[in-house]
Amino acid sequence: MGPHNDRPDPPIQGEGISQLDESCIPAPKSPDIGSNFAPAASRGAVVARSRYLEYWFPLVVWLGLIYFFSTDSFSADETSHFIEPILRFLFPRISSEEIIFWHGILRKLGHVSEYSVLAVLAYRALKLDAADLLAAKVRSFEFVLLIALTDEFHQALTQYRGASMIDVGYDCLGGLLLFWLATVLRK
Repeated sequence: MGPHNDRPDPPIQGEGISQLDESCIPAPKSPDIGSNFAPAASRGAVVARSRYLEYWFPLVVWLGLIYFFSTDSFSADETSHFIEPILRFLFPRISSEEIIFWHGILRKLGHVSEYSVLAVLAYRALKLDAADLLAAKVRSFEFVLLIALTDEFHQALTQYRGASMIDVGYDCLGGLLLFWLATVLRK
């Protein structure tokens, strides 16, 4: 109420909007799916986010698989349940000693191939921001080494696995092998 009369003061600009009937306010028009409605700056941010998702998400998924592979579910005793029957099927006259030998070889090849894939994914993601591709390769190898060390540390904490610097060497060999093959194939 006004100080000198019985009439209410006129609303201050912005007040009273909540009292309006919302049905009289037109709904904003939504843009067509294919239109260029978003400003260029936000389109660039969306493209950058999708590029990072495209390049970093596979790396994160692979890191999760590496973590899973370093659990007790993939200890030598557990993997022998499916590797031994395959070896016996392929080589019916194989001895128990040879089974143990080839089981070990296959497990080490698993390290090499697992970390070769890690090197590919790491290099693919790290080269996005690298001006120098050699620097991206070095950073990728450093990343492979870091993950190999943390993987062995994780295995040291499990009940049926153990940490081994030799396995770190096989892991790093996988990363180096990939970079060597890429260099040879490019020539």
